[in-house]
Amino acid sequence: MPQPHLTSTAVVATSAAERYAKQLLSHLGQRVAFETEDAVSTAVVAGASVRIVVGDRDLTLTVSGDQVEAVAQARHVLGSHLERFGRRDGLTVQWSDAGHELPENVQGHERPDHRRVH
Repeated sequence: MPQPHLTSTAVVATSAAERYAKQLLSHLGQRVAFETEDAVSTAVVAGASVRIVVGDRDLTLTVSGDQVEAVAQARHVLGSHLERFGRRDGLTVQWSDAGHELPENVQGHERPDHRRVH
């Protein structure tokens, strides 16, 4: 039986969306090849597709894939790094799941295991 397609999105309010996107792409770009066109950057992180969109007053992160573990790991990578970069500005990443619920142990962006995933 095929795995369901999972999608999680976080819209992070910030007046410095472009700066945070550049910082996130620069940091993750050391290990992952991002493609950027205008305000949208895409890549595969930890086996899941990620999309980072710079808005006027927010940064939208979207993670999608067919494997729960891959989606959870990619959410952790994006969320934890962005929160660390935006600590001074109080940035928080809260994920919402489209049309499904991930198992409770992967609802946040906590790392599902201790392996390095990016």
